[in-house]
Amino acid sequence: MMAVYPGDLRVVRFVNRSEVFVPASEAQIVSFYRALDRNLPRRFAPMIEVLGELFPQVAVAYRRIGVTDPEARIGAALDEYESEPDAIVRRICSLTGVCDLRLTFRVRTDLESFLQVYEALLMPSDTA
Repeated sequence: MMAVYPGDLRVVRFVNRSEVFVPASEAQIVSFYRALDRNLPRRFAPMIEVLGELFPQVAVAYRRIGVTDPEARIGAALDEYESEPDAIVRRICSLTGVCDLRLTFRVRTDLESFLQVYEALLMPSDTA
């Protein structure tokens, strides 16, 4: 099942995980990979730091729910959907872009908390 949330987040729920696709530009993706491997050969930069630089609202939402080591990558990896019905894979491909940031949640309560915090971050602070 796929649903669209505020901020144009597209959420796909599977039996054992959920994936959130965050729209991103080609420039953001180039910067993502540069930030991720800028410390090589020592180590990859921590994902939460990379997200903080390029997708600050995503990083803030993760931090607020207590997730410090998020699972994130660019785009949908079709080989990971081999056990999913073709209709679901076609839907994912039609509603996501090759430059989208993909966040994977293995704990459903983390996903729900993330979506609530992310939506709150999008709200203007002077809504009174």
